[in-house]
Amino acid sequence: MSKALFCIDMQVDHFPMGMLEVENSSELPTSINARRKEFQHVYFFKASYPADHIRFAANHLWRKPGAEIELKGQSIHLYPMYCIESSWGAELHPQIQKKDSDMLVMRGSDPSNNPISLWDDPKFLLDLKHAGIEEIELSGILIEQKIIRDSIDELESKGFIVHLNKALTCSKLLPYF
Repeated sequence: MSKALFCIDMQVDHFPMGMLEVENSSELPTSINARRKEFQHVYFFKASYPADHIRFAANHLWRKPGAEIELKGQSIHLYPMYCIESSWGAELHPQIQKKDSDMLVMRGSDPSNNPISLWDDPKFLLDLKHAGIEEIELSGILIEQKIIRDSIDELESKGFIVHLNKALTCSKLLPYF
């Protein structure tokens, strides 16, 4: 059975001094680097948003991070500007030991579309199946609980076995929420 490690949002902006710091995140790079050695398939999920993205409170008059708005028939949680495309904050944390064989999965490039899963590409799950992957371990920064839950549900509905490695995850945001 082929297994994959999913490393979610291990970007500079989610670590101390980042724009959307996550509490207790500073030890994750070292722990994930150690764990990744047990996997042939490693995927890094990376958000990269244009500055005019609809999820940023700064793009909605009189709105603050943490607010919920209704837009295009969907509820959108507003955030401070973080992981802006081509910015240092959107890069993988410098302690992450990424190999050439690792896959990078991007999301968030459409400024008018709020991401609903960890991947934008509808072929992504087919590609996992073709790679022979049957089991997935989740790790990293889990900011958007609904996106994580919906992504897990979709993976499981396609026959993947999914495990959340709680020792390799952080999810509480500071100081916004």
